[in-house]
Amino acid sequence: MTRRRIGQRVRSLTRATRPREAKIPAPDTPLHKPARLAYSFVIEDELSECHAAAFAGMKIERDDRTTIISGPVRDQAELQGLLSLIGALHLTLLSVEPVV
Repeated sequence: MTRRRIGQRVRSLTRATRPREAKIPAPDTPLHKPARLAYSFVIEDELSECHAAAFAGMKIERDDRTTIISGPVRDQAELQGLLSLIGALHLTLLSVEPVV
């Protein structure tokens, strides 16, 4: 092979093995916007101020014999974290409902 043909062969191999740039959609496209739901947790008895501080950013309503904690939940992991927190504080969970 001549030098010219060798150079052409190297360039064609380089082009074939060059990694292609991935086309990633911009973060503001609808595919990347997580569905943000709100949930309502009904707890037995009134929640003390000390326990209420653990639910920062959530709305807390104290009714007769129950406490309703409601607010946005980003994803399943955060929902599981809130349920774990309720269990860790030894609170009695009466119901959990998504708020539309």
